[in-house]
Amino acid sequence: MTTPILEAALSYADIGWPVFPVGRDKAPLTRHGFEDATLHEGVITEWWGSTFPEANVALGIPEGLVILDFDPRNGAPDPSIFEGFTRALTALPPSGGAHLYFTIDP
Repeated sequence: MTTPILEAALSYADIGWPVFPVGRDKAPLTRHGFEDATLHEGVITEWWGSTFPEANVALGIPEGLVILDFDPRNGAPDPSIFEGFTRALTALPPSGGAHLYFTIDP
């Protein structure tokens, strides 16, 4: 059975961003944490399909990807300061902040 979180994990892997499962507290659920991040569809499907179906998706951030985390609970500025910059992705976490993903030439 495919779930939205599994679909998200697979779509990140599909664009070359390795993933690994984390709990709601952002703690890794695998033995080696970010070192277990993978692009392997079978592993990802097992993790979010049966082993950790309620896990959040975390990235093993690949070379050439920069992520800025704007968390208003910690006094972050409004992410609109990056208007006009080309982003690969914008994620809106439940905290009300924003994660801005940028690709750069390593």
